[in-house]
Amino acid sequence: MNINESIAATYADFYIKHTPEETFDFVFKTSFAIQVLNSLYAKFVSEGVEPIEKIPITKKEKYWEIACKYYTELPTRLQASRAIYTLELITSNF
Repeated sequence: MNINESIAATYADFYIKHTPEETFDFVFKTSFAIQVLNSLYAKFVSEGVEPIEKIPITKKEKYWEIACKYYTELPTRLQASRAIYTLELITSNF
């Protein structure tokens, strides 16, 4: 397990023990968390996980709405959406 995977596991553990809102407040306090989760997202996609562009529109809209609560800039919203998707992938509990 590399460092990004270890940190992502911490986020997943936090998510399982707290509400989604508490988790997003925790994860989105820093850009570091988004970078870690996006790195893991890229790894997952390279290993065959469906990219966010190909998932059902209802899920994409849900991730987008959450990202919009925390960020105003388009690139950061896109990264946050991928981070939320990654949290769902690693927790299977969204």
